[in-house]
Amino acid sequence: MAQFNYLKTFGYIMIFCSMLVLLFFLIKKGPLYLNEAWAANQAFLEIKTGILIQWFKYIIIVIISFVRVLINPEVIYYLAYGSLAVLATEIHPFFFAFHLTEFLLRYPTLRNILRSVYEPYISLILTFILVLLFIYFFTIFGYVFFISAYKGRCDELYMCFFETFDQTFKNNGGLGGYYESNVQKVPNDYNYGRFFIENFANIAVNIIAIQIFSGIIIDKFSQLRDDEQEKMFDISEMCFICGHTRYFFLYIFIYLLKREIFDRKSDEGFSQHIKNEHYLWNYVFYLAYLKEKESTEYTGIESYVYEKLEQNDISWFPIQRATILIDEERKIQQENNEIDDFENQVILYYFYF
Repeated sequence: MAQFNYLKTFGYIMIFCSMLVLLFFLIKKGPLYLNEAWAANQAFLEIKTGILIQWFKYIIIVIISFVRVLINPEVIYYLAYGSLAVLATEIHPFFFAFHLTEFLLRYPTLRNILRSVYEPYISLILTFILVLLFIYFFTIFGYVFFISAYKGRCDELYMCFFETFDQTFKNNGGLGGYYESNVQKVPNDYNYGRFFIENFANIAVNIIAIQIFSGIIIDKFSQLRDDEQEKMFDISEMCFICGHTRYFFLYIFIYLLKREIFDRKSDEGFSQHIKNEHYLWNYVFYLAYLKEKESTEYTGIESYVYEKLEQNDISWFPIQRATILIDEERKIQQENNEIDDFENQVILYYFYF
């Protein structure tokens, strides 16, 4: 009874926490999903019709928008999160196991492990088909030449196939180990056919095919890990406004040279630059300001930026440009000019004196 009350108490806490998580998620991302769903059906609403039909279309779009929000994978997950907490409390604690999947959302590395398995599914399926073909060939040989090694579990070809597949991966030594354990050993009677089939099966399936599976998954995981590291590097080490990430040589140039200038010439270095000079949210606020402002009240610069936005043109961004870099270039140019003037004076002094 005490254990039951303990689980009940834990379950109610989980229900409360699950509902808070769901509510927070809907407040945070629900309007975004709703806006996307509404925008996707906007063309249907722009068709001019009567007032009643127009109101009916509004109702349909609202329903469709809410449905699209509810079928969003993240929304479904958090709805299941709360629902299974109720089932675990009222029916069986087994349903609490679902909440362990929260680790997959919290740690990107775990998500990448799963993605490395299901994203290259085409390559994995084709490799699995190749394995099935190999096992089918070995099954035919076993069915025709080594049926006694199956101990009555190979009366039909399909039964022989399932047994071969099962023992290839389950038995210690693969198919050869299975044959060896079922066939009585006779001195001075070496079966060269079995030698060839058993070793070929072991090499083709247990070694090569399994390594291919592992290689596909490991390569995909390495790619996902590198992408994640590159993304984090871009976030932490590059300015979103003036940085350039499309070409590698520009990427290296920005990091090695411009980052050095920021650190050397500004009070707080690169962090000061991205927080003051090129603060990301200032640009977001500016875009929101343009969206809410009447187009007839735009200034010249605002009209120019708005036209660029309509054309999906980001050339108005200060790409590869920053005030501190311009000042640095001017100072370097000034220093070079002073050096040139000094050299000219030295040359004149040498010739005339």
